[in-house]
Amino acid sequence: YFFRGSFRNDLPLFVFAFVSVLPFLMFRYILMRSVGAIGANQSLLYHRRVTLLDVILARNLLELGVVMAIVLAGTAVAIVYFGDWPENMFQFCVVLLMSALLANGAGLLLGAFSAVSRAAAAASRMLVLGIMITSGKYWLMQDMPAEFRDMLLWHPLVSINEALRDAYFGARLRSYFDLHYVAAWVLGVNLFGLLAVRAVRRYLRLG
Repeated sequence: YFFRGSFRNDLPLFVFAFVSVLPFLMFRYILMRSVGAIGANQSLLYHRRVTLLDVILARNLLELGVVMAIVLAGTAVAIVYFGDWPENMFQFCVVLLMSALLANGAGLLLGAFSAVSRAAAAASRMLVLGIMITSGKYWLMQDMPAEFRDMLLWHPLVSINEALRDAYFGARLRSYFDLHYVAAWVLGVNLFGLLAVRAVRRYLRLG
């Protein structure tokens, strides 16, 4: 179920793969760069105006810029070479924004924990691998047995992947997602991320 059937649809393979990989790319770039972001820029923290939050957010925004450049380039290729426009550009942009915000919150958490724990830094690669496998990048929910769908939708990236494909391909796919659930995750993860960054400051030794 997880690997067969995804390309039975009348969709350009490049466009399908491009749209499917975008949420994972955001997580990979932002999470991996968040690890060690504080340690690598610790000298900046001697300046009173520079906070831990500034350091991590600057890194996250930098990586988001890289991903957005990939989005623009890939979308241009899809439009020019395949004549394949997003069916719902507004939804496409909103879902990308939600994906970026979710990755930002996860990056805040991981960045804070990795500043005080080597175990968190070491576990980051396994975390990214787990996200890649379970994110819905490799399958379509329409190919899943009905009894699996509700279980898989507990993972917010599954909804993001499905919503992004729905925005791009429209009625050519039968999509299953819950953006209200994703929005709750976005708020929760960012809130806990901000709290973690604030809490870790007292344990950080400068110099």
